[in-house]
Amino acid sequence: MFVYKCKMCGGNLEISHNVGIYECEHCGTKQTLSRSDDPEIINLYNRANHYRINSDFDKAMSVYEKILNADPEDSEAYWSIVLCRYGIDYVEDSKTHKRIPTINRTQVTPVTADEDYKSALKYADEDRRKVYKQEASVIEEIQKNILEISNKEKPFDVFICYKETDENGKRTMDSTLAQDIYYQLTEQGHKVFFSRITLEDKSGTAYEPYIFSALNSARVMIAIGTKPGYLESAWVRNEWSRFLTLMKKDSTKVLIPCYRDMEAYDLPDELSLLPSYDMGKIGFIQDLIRGISKILIDDSKRDKPSEIKSQPSETDVIVELKRQFKVALEMEVWETAGELADKILELDPRNAEAYLYKIWVTYEAKNIDELFDSIINNYNYYHSKTITVTVVEPDRQHILDMAKRYTVKSYLKEREIEELYSTKPVVYEYSSCDPETSYKDMMVSFKKKFIHVMEFAEGNLKIWMEKAQNDFSERVKARLEDDKNKVELEIERIKENYKKNLKKIDEQAENLHKQALEEVRKDYDECCDRMAHAKTAQEYDSIAVDLDKVKDYFDTEKLVAVCKKKAKHRNIISGIFFSIVSILYLVFDPMPISAIYENCDNFVTGVLYIALPIIAYMALVSVLALLKIIDWGLVGYIVFVFLFSVVCNGVLFFFTFPDQWVSVILFNKIPQAIIGYILLRVIIEIAD
Repeated sequence: MFVYKCKMCGGNLEISHNVGIYECEHCGTKQTLSRSDDPEIINLYNRANHYRINSDFDKAMSVYEKILNADPEDSEAYWSIVLCRYGIDYVEDSKTHKRIPTINRTQVTPVTADEDYKSALKYADEDRRKVYKQEASVIEEIQKNILEISNKEKPFDVFICYKETDENGKRTMDSTLAQDIYYQLTEQGHKVFFSRITLEDKSGTAYEPYIFSALNSARVMIAIGTKPGYLESAWVRNEWSRFLTLMKKDSTKVLIPCYRDMEAYDLPDELSLLPSYDMGKIGFIQDLIRGISKILIDDSKRDKPSEIKSQPSETDVIVELKRQFKVALEMEVWETAGELADKILELDPRNAEAYLYKIWVTYEAKNIDELFDSIINNYNYYHSKTITVTVVEPDRQHILDMAKRYTVKSYLKEREIEELYSTKPVVYEYSSCDPETSYKDMMVSFKKKFIHVMEFAEGNLKIWMEKAQNDFSERVKARLEDDKNKVELEIERIKENYKKNLKKIDEQAENLHKQALEEVRKDYDECCDRMAHAKTAQEYDSIAVDLDKVKDYFDTEKLVAVCKKKAKHRNIISGIFFSIVSILYLVFDPMPISAIYENCDNFVTGVLYIALPIIAYMALVSVLALLKIIDWGLVGYIVFVFLFSVVCNGVLFFFTFPDQWVSVILFNKIPQAIIGYILLRVIIEIAD
């Protein structure tokens, strides 16, 4: 699976296999993709497209160039560089809702004449080539319209570059300072491009033709910044970086950085070498106006290119020493190379190249690439600090949801499931430094190291040093970006491991849930089997208690109700039948009846002798039945009847038959109780 970022809208393009042309499902735009299936290259494309979509065209172009270093025949990288060079941004048409290109960095050269465009066509297959030609045709038509409009515009003397609004949409201090400068320069008779005023009558139209015209015609650009981030913002950088490009072609153009509430080294690296003004100093604006006026008015006194004095030629001795130095450098004889550099400086203390040699020797580097790598690798990250990042907090909601989902009453508790997930927050410690601070410090360090080189360099060496400084700046940014990416990748890896571990624990919880359900099923089947063979109320009560553990399973609630009902019936039936049988014993037992008649004075007393034990007996049996303790089994009934006989009839037998009392209990009452119980059980079984 390849995941690209759409270069039109920035949405994710999930592609199962490598394709040349793909239609974005988010914006519906057909677009070309790289032929590479290398995840690292795809990641570089996504990063570059992110920069380009956010109008950071310079950063995007540098990433595309890295891709070309890895694969010089990648047509998509060449085409993407063209998009950056012309500042192409794809915006949604309000009527058709299609993505159409807009130009933010107009060039005089037509797109179809661009060398990178030609390279894109050269290395592209037929399908990609067709799309490139179609898009180039559209862009070139827009380019012609912009140039047509810009050619009609009057030239400007000064272009003021600044950030109009902050992140909250409020006007910045940069804007108010720029307006003051605008009025001051206008009073001096200069034509000034200040977007807030110059473009106010262009509302509803594209600004690019007017910005392009102003950038190309203006002799001076003033870049204003009260915060480093403002000068680095996409549109501000877009303006001053375009002006710097124009300066390389036209040496008469001048860019003046103006800063406030920060230091000079807070300026972007490309601007930090230029003469700048501190807007916080008294008299700043007068100095600025006077300097600009001198540049604009005093053109006639500038040296013509042909009149510039040539640099004096070096002596043969210095030339020979430089040759020897290069041999020593190639052979890596660092001590000798250092001595040769010192000899050159003894002869010419202003020899910039010799100062450069000494720096090479210090870092034992044979070329500029090794030198820059050594400087960066040996940089003392004294701003670095150990940072502890809480990468993963345990997903408490997920844990609670899983505990609730897999809980099985009486078998698997929520606490047991939560203990599976008893993980602490996952933290990651790494040494880091503030990228912005480190970048500034490294650039300051660079300037200190090369201060004499930059001070004395002239001609080609000066141009080379400016390029070298830009290269060093890009290397530092890339290094800090790589460090940042490494941390982000490690954090992503930790997060991914946590997700995998969470998934494993989810599986464990699910297995425990299955085991608990299996135990529930077994216990349910066992209760059903016991229920089928139960006879007594005590057995039914026991089954009901066990079934209550699996209350939510299948029809357990119904079975619990059945068990309780049968237990209740058993108790009631047992009590009733036992009461009836026992009463019959009392009523029809000839021995107590004869004893009553023989010993009672009258009929009423005799009836009371018989009725009172019966009533007492019935009341006692009813209470025991309600308390669910009447179903005692065979031994229980025998003991109960025996004790009752002793209580109810023992006194009569004792007075009536004092000599036969023991024999009556043993040979009359106990056999009666046994026979009665057997009869009672037979009746209950028949009733069931």
